[in-house]
Amino acid sequence: QEKNNANAVSGPKRCPLCLVDNYDFRGETNMHDNGVPGIKTVVECQMGCAAEPKCKGFLFQHKTKQCHFKTSDNYLKSLHPDNEYVAGPKTCTGEHWCIMKDIGYEAMYTRRSQTNSAEECQNKCLNDEQCEYFTWQVSNKHCWLKHGPAIANSKYNRKGDHSAPKHCGLPTTCVKERTKYAGETVATFPKSEVGTFESCQMKCWKTSKCVFMHFNNDGCTLSGVNATAQTDANSKAGDITC
Repeated sequence: QEKNNANAVSGPKRCPLCLVDNYDFRGETNMHDNGVPGIKTVVECQMGCAAEPKCKGFLFQHKTKQCHFKTSDNYLKSLHPDNEYVAGPKTCTGEHWCIMKDIGYEAMYTRRSQTNSAEECQNKCLNDEQCEYFTWQVSNKHCWLKHGPAIANSKYNRKGDHSAPKHCGLPTTCVKERTKYAGETVATFPKSEVGTFESCQMKCWKTSKCVFMHFNNDGCTLSGVNATAQTDANSKAGDITC
């Protein structure tokens, strides 16, 4: 028998992450010179952009609590590091939303491999402790992992190149240094598979039963709600639901 669910609300257990901290859409014109009136939180800023037909992406300024709507179709290509802002798109399409098409980074690389997509290349960057940015090329499927202070200012325009920072946003996590979790282990991954704390965070976020995680030289361990924290000098832990 069919039931009337007119008042029900549904959705995935955890939404895609579409806020990247410490980034600006540099040089892009704001719709309002002094911020969008009446908006004082990043959530309101995100919702306001989604409701505004002219808004393509948004910035939220940490210190002033100002929200800025960006109206250019090419706003994403101006993504640039800036500690004053958190940046996001009009619509959250997935964890790789910040990949810039037809943009590359010229600077030196730390590692080169081949991947089938820019998204796979970004995953490699997330999994590499040194990588801060990447460039992926359609023509040869080369994935270039890069790091260093000069990279952000080395952008170039080339059709078929795709680039982005290490990630397009991570789950809010209460980080605990020198800590690990024991009991109710959900999954474990060797460091060869999950090579960074950030990658471990994302694994936890994508695993429905995971609440706590810790990372050390052995790799990434995901734990459930009943796990207990223990002191461990070689581990770094987090609670992704805080």
